[in-house]
Amino acid sequence: MLTLRNEYSTFSRKSDQKIALLKDVLDKVQRGEQVDVEKVLGTGDEKQEQEWKDGELLVDTFRIYLSILYNLQSSQISSRKTYGHQRTEGEREGA
Repeated sequence: MLTLRNEYSTFSRKSDQKIALLKDVLDKVQRGEQVDVEKVLGTGDEKQEQEWKDGELLVDTFRIYLSILYNLQSSQISSRKTYGHQRTEGEREGA
């Protein structure tokens, strides 16, 4: 769990940087400035392209992780609704 949290922190920081880069490119394009979008985003640079791919992979991993958590929580809630309140030992003795 700690590893996942650290990976998420790194992912979040890198994502913020990528989002800022994309916003900057969009702002320049909207102002009518000439922008070499491929160069700015790292097209042709293996390292930068890999960073974009790593980000996509991490997003997919987190989606799967969140989906599993959601399904587990949903099944636990369903079980509680289906089986109702389980009485504790003290409640059974008092009945």
